[in-house]
Amino acid sequence: MKSVIIAFQNPEAAETIRRVVQLGGYGVSGVCSGGAEVLRMMEWASASAVVCGYRLKDTTAAELYENLPAGVGMMVLLAQNQAGSVDIPYGIQSVNLPVSRTALLDTLKTVIMINDRPSSKKSGEDKRPGRSDEDKQTITRAKELLMDQNNMTEDQAHRFIQRVSMNNGSKMIDTAKAILAGEIVY
Repeated sequence: MKSVIIAFQNPEAAETIRRVVQLGGYGVSGVCSGGAEVLRMMEWASASAVVCGYRLKDTTAAELYENLPAGVGMMVLLAQNQAGSVDIPYGIQSVNLPVSRTALLDTLKTVIMINDRPSSKKSGEDKRPGRSDEDKQTITRAKELLMDQNNMTEDQAHRFIQRVSMNNGSKMIDTAKAILAGEIVY
């Protein structure tokens, strides 16, 4: 049985989607309200997909998608006021609400099938562009700076960078560089 992680800020929405997904024959590895929780859960759960809203407690679906392991798909449910006003990166399936149970499950099936398909790429090669090692190191250095100067945990530093990025409409790497350059006061 394929397993899914559900992630929504609103607990009632998460519970509704969880029930629909389980009734559709999929396992649910867990229900989360934020991207950091999803990534932690990915470390031990063998989920095939993440079903989420566009805005999570600590990030957006687009930011979360960049950090998902290869082979894990994403389906984003968009509220009527979000449809057309948010940028959905290539590779993420989006569904506008309201949606029928059948349409939701059909889209989830497609997401899992697309990401489950064997790739012609070499093993270990990600299907979507990710962060370079240099970018990862830059973000890590920015987190370490925040941790040292503000007594933050790594999770708090990560969320700070995500929140500033979302508020400024910039990528995490750009925010990390600005923190290291002293352009962002924290």
